[in-house]
Amino acid sequence: MSDGQMIRSADNAPDHGCGPLGKTAHAVLAENLGGAPEEPALLLCHNTMPDPPFPMVGYIGTDYGAGQWAACGQDFTLFLGAMAQGLRGTEAPPPGSFGPEHHRLQRMLRHDAAALCFQAHAMAPEADPAAAALVANLSEGLLHPGDLEASPGARVVTVVWAADRADRGVIAFVPAGGDADGIEVVGVAAAGDDVILAGLAEVARAQYDWTRKAFGLG
Repeated sequence: MSDGQMIRSADNAPDHGCGPLGKTAHAVLAENLGGAPEEPALLLCHNTMPDPPFPMVGYIGTDYGAGQWAACGQDFTLFLGAMAQGLRGTEAPPPGSFGPEHHRLQRMLRHDAAALCFQAHAMAPEADPAAAALVANLSEGLLHPGDLEASPGARVVTVVWAADRADRGVIAFVPAGGDADGIEVVGVAAAGDDVILAGLAEVARAQYDWTRKAFGLG
């Protein structure tokens, strides 16, 4: 099992006023201060919703398979939709496929949310003419490949989107080369207003449903 697939605790991370989901987003971002992964990292988050079965907020990386991101045209909506659909279409294993320890872990670490970490560009058009020009080009469909990388109006940031099964979401970000003190986390009222958060919420629901079915949890 790789480090990315080990369960990590987010209990000691600050929540930025966003509760356990904010803790998780901060902890994931703190792991990636050296730079975002080459392909978006998809993580499953545990015990971020009320009344958790065990008092530990945690998360674990997923191995979604080489080529999946490219096969979806590097489109987040298609990528997350494919992940949720894949979970929905995966048959539950027969009884006895997992031992008592695995069953105990599944009861302690409830699947409540999903998160995505990747590199993006941040722009402040209200304060920077170069950024305003980029935003205008983007809205008019005139943005060309390489424009963001070449413009002083766009700064590279590492971003974490996270959403739970109840459509609550957070967005966390930090400038490239920043430290943990520079991490910002903001809450989003409803994941349905953001296609990435909506996709993550659906992944979280699909994982939760599959786990309940596979382990016979009520």
